[in-house]
Amino acid sequence: MKKSIFLIALFVSALACTKDSITPASNTTFVTIKKGNDYTFVLPIESSPGSTGIIWYKSTKPNEKIATIDEGEIVENTKSTSIWGTNIWKIKGVANGKTSLVLKFGRQSVPSESFNEQSFEITVTE
Repeated sequence: MKKSIFLIALFVSALACTKDSITPASNTTFVTIKKGNDYTFVLPIESSPGSTGIIWYKSTKPNEKIATIDEGEIVENTKSTSIWGTNIWKIKGVANGKTSLVLKFGRQSVPSESFNEQSFEITVTE
């Protein structure tokens, strides 16, 4: 009996010590842009960043000698849906080459806990 209680207590203790982790859903988009042109994309925002602190942010930036990205624009959805709004971003082709960009959806102050991740493999051509 004492052995059973000890094993149950040990099992419950092990569960209590496990760390919750969030695994982001990762997506990669391959983009080809002509030098001097823009590529615009839209990412959904599920709830108000003002109340949650959760936003899309640049986790890694592209090599700015090849491509640049703006600061993004947040647009609130005026229709009643499950999506609160959108974040609109523009990547501009600067010079021939390849670079990458990673955007995360979460609290920028806690980068280890992101709820989504969007990667871009960017190729700029003449």
